[in-house]
Amino acid sequence: MPATLGTINVEETWTTSTIEAVLKEYFLGPLYDTVNREVDLLKAFQKGIVEWSGKRAIVPVRVGRNTGVGSAEENGLLPTATNQVKEDLNIYAAYVYGTFEVTGPAEAAGENKGMGSLINVLEDEMSGIEDDLRNYCDRTMWSGRRCVGFLNEHKAGGAAATWDFSGDGTQLNGLIGESAAPDIVIIRGDTYATVATTTITSVNIAAGTVVIVGAVDTSGVANGFGCMLLVSETLLTNANEPQGVYGNLSEPTHFGVLRTSAGGGRTTLQSNILTVAVSGAHDRTTLTARSLQRALGEIRVQSGDDADELWSHENMRQEYFSLATGSPNSIAFDPKTGATKIDMGGTEMTFAGKPWRTSRHCGTGLIFFSNRDSWVVAELGKFKLADIDGKTLQRVANRDAVGGYVRWYYQLVCKGPRKNAILCGIDFTGAT
Repeated sequence: MPATLGTINVEETWTTSTIEAVLKEYFLGPLYDTVNREVDLLKAFQKGIVEWSGKRAIVPVRVGRNTGVGSAEENGLLPTATNQVKEDLNIYAAYVYGTFEVTGPAEAAGENKGMGSLINVLEDEMSGIEDDLRNYCDRTMWSGRRCVGFLNEHKAGGAAATWDFSGDGTQLNGLIGESAAPDIVIIRGDTYATVATTTITSVNIAAGTVVIVGAVDTSGVANGFGCMLLVSETLLTNANEPQGVYGNLSEPTHFGVLRTSAGGGRTTLQSNILTVAVSGAHDRTTLTARSLQRALGEIRVQSGDDADELWSHENMRQEYFSLATGSPNSIAFDPKTGATKIDMGGTEMTFAGKPWRTSRHCGTGLIFFSNRDSWVVAELGKFKLADIDGKTLQRVANRDAVGGYVRWYYQLVCKGPRKNAILCGIDFTGAT
């Protein structure tokens, strides 16, 4: 290890002031980069300027048009002017933390051997936080809070029926571990009305299925639309998490505003929760170019805007790769050495000119069509090391250890849900 690390002299003895310098200069930067550069979906969305009033932010969204636009006869009355119709989304930040500790013996070793030893002691601890933060932020960007995924089938379920499921099966399986039969709420993707409040008894992550107990009838859902699966508020163990993409597009109430008008129908705050199959039982089926085009078309019809990119799990990327290429191969010949290189893979993929991106926490069996400008990461407090009375390290109560934490207060907000779509019910059996 060099004698200096940035502005830090590694040969110094560990003191309170020097450990603070280590944490801020040596570790905070990599942690910040991990969250902002390695969480793929977070990196794609903008850090918006949101005006906060205390712990609450107001994000106005347009939900209706000015009716003062129209035609008139010569010398006739002009269209009656009205204001743009807006609603205020009431945003409350989620409080995200990453904690770390150093034991008394490790502290003593640092005091005896200098800052270089201390840095080595902290390396493992902070590296673990880095991995945990990246994993947590990436997962919650998708399935944070209530919505864990989607059902594509249109059928009437009996006492116990197996349903196709696209989404975060791991999180749902975890809930089953905590409760024999966790309560769930099924919401129609066409009207946002509740289909049923019932229970789930098992999840098969590999097959992409769940077993739902009780009468569930989705046969009346409009062709081409799926249903959202939300964890009941009474069972919710992650109520303090940031709202994920699924919840931003699926919860009947969007940050305090009902998505539907009094008479129902599609509104600005409703998204496009679609199925690959457009008729019949809407069973999971093979991905097609037509179904991808239909999702893009639905966004254009409903919003007059367009998606910027597509997101999926790696298994969907493989399905699209097979759809687009069949059995591709690329052979490259090096004229200097005479060597031949064969590559049957693809590194960059697009659909309709839009980048296709992957995230390991995006649910299996679905594709997310994203309009970047309709999303904002609203920050109440920026990512930082917490300090108490100017100190980032504090004694841990009743233990021979010192500890600290990083914190970030933020919320993921979709300002234009109908500019986005989720296409679910895609067969991924052959993906490995």
